Amino acid sequence: EVRDFYRALGVERKAQGVAVHEVLSALTLLRKHVWTYARSKGVWQRPIEVYRVLELNRRIALFFDKAIYYTTLGFVEAPAPRAT
Repeated sequence: EVRDFYRALGVERKAQGVAVHEVLSALTLLRKHVWTYARSKGVWQRPIEVYRVLELNRRIALFFDKAIYYTTLGFVEAPAPRAT
């Protein structure tokens, strides 16, 4: 599901003429925003919950690593946009 969505996103953004570095920058900013939001909602209340926080951080990182990889793959595999 992640693979299909983000590959399609890469294809779509390339067709729109968006530069790959802009797409990847947006995904990186989104990852930062998700983490900041989670922290602001108090994902941890006690010191023992540090393990939960570390696991959340790991899962967010893995998700966005996959998103970036498949977006780039879709972007690279997509045909160049047609000049109008």
